[in-house]
Amino acid sequence: TRQVSKSQVGFGRYFRLLPLVMLVGCNWGYGAFIDRATFGSAVLHEDGTRCVFALHDVVYRPAEGIRAFPDGGVPRYTVDRHKLGFVDVNTGKVTVLVDRKNRRWLQGHGSFHVTAVKGRSALVRQSGQRLDYEPDRLWWRLDLNSGALAKLPLEEELAANGRILSRVELADADFTLILITKKDDAQEIWSRTADGALRRLAVTDHYYGTAEGQIWWYDVPAQAGARTDYLSGETVRERRANFRIPSKDSQIRCKASFDNRALILEQQLGGSWSERTLPVQADMLR
Repeated sequence: TRQVSKSQVGFGRYFRLLPLVMLVGCNWGYGAFIDRATFGSAVLHEDGTRCVFALHDVVYRPAEGIRAFPDGGVPRYTVDRHKLGFVDVNTGKVTVLVDRKNRRWLQGHGSFHVTAVKGRSALVRQSGQRLDYEPDRLWWRLDLNSGALAKLPLEEELAANGRILSRVELADADFTLILITKKDDAQEIWSRTADGALRRLAVTDHYYGTAEGQIWWYDVPAQAGARTDYLSGETVRERRANFRIPSKDSQIRCKASFDNRALILEQQLGGSWSERTLPVQADMLR
């Protein structure tokens, strides 16, 4: 039988306890878990049944004691995920389409934002500070049927044309985008079809929006209202006092609650709005 010395016994105990010591050391100096799962945005689909949402699922432990010195310290994140999905406003059934661990952004950054929804697609923005602390912004096309998320190189495409992107709108169910851009001090309106084709439509500081397959704007040099087909680029100008873009006020919509922990369905009835909290909470989707 092999003889074991006291020193060997001591080393054996040390190595058995080492993982526990390391675990305690890693978690020492952090407070209780804080749940910060929040809905960043929500848009009701035109079918009136699907509330498409963006969720940033976050759980962290704040630094305490010496770890918080001198400026509050760095919290320890245990959950940091970006999610996209929708909830059926009639049944409460939730479908999560995208669930990604945060790898590109600083902890707690890079939240999705659902900008618009039409047909089978949603226009999604993502922004925050990258791991190198530089601010960044990405654009995505989300397929509401398959959950596929395709990156849109909008900033790069416009930079190649000497323009800076200011804002993006989703014009139709074919995923035609309207790009509000800047060149020097001038504002330009461009269109981008789903295949990536760009078209310069107008130079104006008076852009009203899209309707009936056209952008509506005011042509100052011509002193006329203008309608430009965003696919062909053809423009019609009208000098009339009642020139205005057709509008249709929504009677129903969904949004995040004030604390961003729930989703709310709003409906207009007889000139007043009623609210109903949907049966889904941010922390339920973890």
